[in-house]
Amino acid sequence: MFKGKRGIAIDLGTTSVKGLSLAKTSRGVELTGLDILPVSFASPEDKKKTWSKAVQALIGKTRASHIVISLPGREVLTRIVSLPLVASGKIKSMLQYEVQHQLPFPLDAVVWSYQILSQKEKINLLVGAVKKELINNLLNLFINLKVKIDFVDADTFALLNALKFSPNFERDKTIAFLEMGAESSNLLICHNEQVLIRSLTNSGNAFTSAIKEISKIEFSEAEEKKIKEGKTVFPALSPILENLITEIQNSVDYWRFTQKGPEIGKFFLAGGSSRLAGLKDFLAEKLRVEAALFNPFANIYCSSRFEEETEKENSCLAVAAGLALRQI
Repeated sequence: MFKGKRGIAIDLGTTSVKGLSLAKTSRGVELTGLDILPVSFASPEDKKKTWSKAVQALIGKTRASHIVISLPGREVLTRIVSLPLVASGKIKSMLQYEVQHQLPFPLDAVVWSYQILSQKEKINLLVGAVKKELINNLLNLFINLKVKIDFVDADTFALLNALKFSPNFERDKTIAFLEMGAESSNLLICHNEQVLIRSLTNSGNAFTSAIKEISKIEFSEAEEKKIKEGKTVFPALSPILENLITEIQNSVDYWRFTQKGPEIGKFFLAGGSSRLAGLKDFLAEKLRVEAALFNPFANIYCSSRFEEETEKENSCLAVAAGLALRQI
């Protein structure tokens, strides 16, 4: 990883900051480092300070000199763009016009990049664009740390990377992937070179807040109850769950009828809130599709020293694993 230099992938979450390292060894791709630091904050300014301290602690512990990080999917505008077959050196200049045409703000106000999905009769590309202001705010967290940022990704692109590395990924089958974080959720649907990426409004904190109100308990207690006793509090979560189903179904309808995508064959869940007891079965029943929790380490060798943490937290580590795989 990181071309022989010591480095980690860092996922900046709202309940924890995850640091993860991978390397190519005789065992294949191997997990070589994993740290999860719980965090909490009361304001956006407090968030910056908390994240900065957590990253500093990770870098100090791992002695990393290089890192890769990501932006929340809701802050990144994504589009699928098709171009005629051209030499690779001409793609960016041709793509620039398409990007400007689809952006709601000037091209010089954003940072954008692309990933080639396929090159057959035409070139299909996944394009991401984010405001420079948001990138600068993120990079400022690391300005006083002696570390080189090799890559800034989007959470959604990292998730897609983790999914494609998984043994569960089959190009000719349609897979949906829901990642539910505390403050935001991402939905991906992919089949061959077709990809749909959506940011959803329903997230884990909405579940926790509803449990807090109905049970008259503290937020931290409600968070624990959400994971351990989800089925017993489902009635309190009914409006949120129905909204979530509506958002997912609207995206599936767009995939089927606008993008002409095939029916979904498998539905994976990841993120801390995917562990809500009963959620997997609820989604499977409502969406009429096989659902399972996503394990980002299914194709990654994990030694016994990481066994307990990866088994307990694997659904929360999909973004970090996808980021780390960028450097493999």
